Amino acid sequence: MKILNFKLKIKNYTGGFTLIELLVTIALLSILAAAIMTLINPLEQIGRGNDTANQSDARQLIDAVNRFYANNGYYPWQSNAADTVNLTLNAVEVGTSWVCPACAPANKPVLTVLSETTAGGQEIQAGFVNKVSSSNYNKLYIYNGSTSSNPNNSTYVCFKPRSKLFLEKAKTKWGSSCANVASYTDIGDTSSPYQWPPSGTLLINICNQTADEYATCLP
Repeated sequence: MKILNFKLKIKNYTGGFTLIELLVTIALLSILAAAIMTLINPLEQIGRGNDTANQSDARQLIDAVNRFYANNGYYPWQSNAADTVNLTLNAVEVGTSWVCPACAPANKPVLTVLSETTAGGQEIQAGFVNKVSSSNYNKLYIYNGSTSSNPNNSTYVCFKPRSKLFLEKAKTKWGSSCANVASYTDIGDTSSPYQWPPSGTLLINICNQTADEYATCLP
């Protein structure tokens, strides 16, 4: 029996991408990656998340101050209804250094007054105090120009926005030339640029067109 041997001839294929094709592919992938990064913009998203948390904390603090006033007839930085201590001259950085000079004991932290279960009625939780007082927190600044003769001014809480979205919202609120700030008659600063405090060491720019700085403020 004769067995036939078959030899299969395979042609080697040595094809591949040319240098030009590789360069074009890399360029297209780079453009696509840049477009995706522009749409997602992770830094902007992180900034928005931080700003949203700041906004929520600012609202929570304002609500706590208002509840304290409604329950006690005076503000948590005052010792009684006749107390004239106010925040007219300066905004105050919200933290453990924000104290009530007339409270007992003297220089008692206002956040402690708001969080204790006695006079404060525990309007805020200890976790809130720890969060807003931490060194890596984007600081809140509070202002209220109320006096014993004019006790019903608004409580403002502001912070420096970290995202473009919140910055543009603040610019819209105050006006790009800061013209709208004047309509907030109880905000306490009529200087230009609008800042806290009006003179001395700057805490925060409420509206500064030249520096393109606009604070997010509630209410």
